[in-house]
Amino acid sequence: MLGDRAEREFEARYRNGFERAGHKRPRFRMRDVHPYERQRPDYIVTGAYIEVMGMGEEQVLKLKIDKLAALRFWRLLMPVRFWIWDSFKRRVIELPLEQVEELIPNAVIAFFPEGTPYYQIPAGGLFQEAPPNVTT
Repeated sequence: MLGDRAEREFEARYRNGFERAGHKRPRFRMRDVHPYERQRPDYIVTGAYIEVMGMGEEQVLKLKIDKLAALRFWRLLMPVRFWIWDSFKRRVIELPLEQVEELIPNAVIAFFPEGTPYYQIPAGGLFQEAPPNVTT
């Protein structure tokens, strides 16, 4: 899974200290948990939450619409940042939620096979938003 690979990359590359905040393969039905809790950001660092996401050869970030709503909730407590791993081009970028939100009006809405809607955000828009933060 892209998300699992991205989290492994985050844990190997992030040098400022972090703790897991989100749920990773819990042993109970998450379907019965409030959606915002289900979509808790993956990590907590000094002064922010980090949501780790991955993208591959398609060069599209698939951001679930309900995940965006949950991250907006978590932003009420502390800033939320995206750490996005591009496994195809082997690059990473870290962006604040607000910068990703600016790309939403131009994003196409698509659906996963089970019917969950998501925003398709092209890699070009993400990696052009903040060139100085791109690392390889």
